[in-house]
Amino acid sequence: MGLPDGAKMIELEDVKATLKANVEWAVALGVFGVPTFVVNGQLFWGKDTLPMVLYVARSPNWLDGAEVQPAICPGPHRPCKQ
Repeated sequence: MGLPDGAKMIELEDVKATLKANVEWAVALGVFGVPTFVVNGQLFWGKDTLPMVLYVARSPNWLDGAEVQPAICPGPHRPCKQ
């Protein structure tokens, strides 16, 4: 990652605590792939979703539009609207 003291830093308790907190947060969100992006509470995983992530960041209400809703699968994090 380009950190000159990375090998030493990984042994620091605050670094370990941050890693543990990040993993717990990811599990609570339902992350199951990498990379995972969270935009406006919506999860996107895989580098192939980056164009959509950027589009959603610029157009936050796009996922709520009628043209997108039928394509969004039901799930605990973003159930389909009826």
